[in-house]
Amino acid sequence: MVEKKYFEMAMVLGAIAFLIVACVMIVMPFFSALLWAAILVFVTRKPYALFNEKIGGRPWLTATLFVLLLILIVILPIVIGALSFSKDIVNLVGVIKAQAEIGFFTLPDWIIHAPFIGERISGWCDKLIANDPAVQEQLNALTAWSAKQFLSIGFTTLINMGLLLLSSVAAIFFYVGHLEITTLLRSAMERISGSRAEKLLDVAGNTVHGVVVGILGTAIAQGLLMGVGLFIAGVPGALGLTLVSILLSLFPAGAALVWIPSAFWLYHQGDIVFTWFIVIWGMLIVGSADNVVKPLLIGQNTNLPFLLIVLGVLGGALNWGILGVFLGPVFMALGYALLREWLLNEPLSRAQS
Repeated sequence: MVEKKYFEMAMVLGAIAFLIVACVMIVMPFFSALLWAAILVFVTRKPYALFNEKIGGRPWLTATLFVLLLILIVILPIVIGALSFSKDIVNLVGVIKAQAEIGFFTLPDWIIHAPFIGERISGWCDKLIANDPAVQEQLNALTAWSAKQFLSIGFTTLINMGLLLLSSVAAIFFYVGHLEITTLLRSAMERISGSRAEKLLDVAGNTVHGVVVGILGTAIAQGLLMGVGLFIAGVPGALGLTLVSILLSLFPAGAALVWIPSAFWLYHQGDIVFTWFIVIWGMLIVGSADNVVKPLLIGQNTNLPFLLIVLGVLGGALNWGILGVFLGPVFMALGYALLREWLLNEPLSRAQS
């Protein structure tokens, strides 16, 4: 009789475990999209509630308007930036082909006389101009590899755009049901951590808000500053590069992927003054926002030390991509608060204030 009871209990636990695993497997492909939607709704929940009250309590209408605003502010600029960037790539390929027909690019002296690599690069270009079969084969292999990488990037971009659209749809439901979801989350946290639940949620909430404001605010500021510099220097496709800069600035030092190639282009055009202008502008003006403003904005909502903020952003990005930029500091803040409570007997309310 006892054995039958244990057997039935094991069967029930096994069925529950199987159900949990199945649900996790079903949701996992959409996890990042749902988490993005949750972060968005959490950060904008107060403006949503205020606007919903102003129009007479129409949650579905308010949620739809908020998501449409998100599409106009985020998704539409991404599409415009991608199209503009693609056009610039096509123009660049055309310039390279035209130069190849008249004798390819003339290398600047600083590359020809560069230590260790200058002689090799110069020799390789001379062989390319002379139509050396081995070099032509290398160039063909490089071209094929580049085409494959561009296709892979394009496919990944389409997938991410699909997930972003899914996030927008999910955000509508999260806006409408965010009070219920919050209650469920608090109940789950109380089951796991007991009396710490409320304070842990406060730490996580404050950190999420600070991280989103810090990273998105800094990315927009960096992108616009980069755009101003590109317009002043006369770099072609400045609008598309500005939007690309905003996206790349979500990652640490991402704007450098725009201003460094721009500086090389200006140098190749023989414009030394604006080459140095872009280098100084990118390192000092644009870079200062990434290295100073971002940690300060994040630190306003958590007492997480500067070093841990930087490690959270970098480590999160390396492990989970752009989503990790937001999650890394949140996990670090929670761990830091629990560690202080354990080592110093410091209440969580002080650790996160």
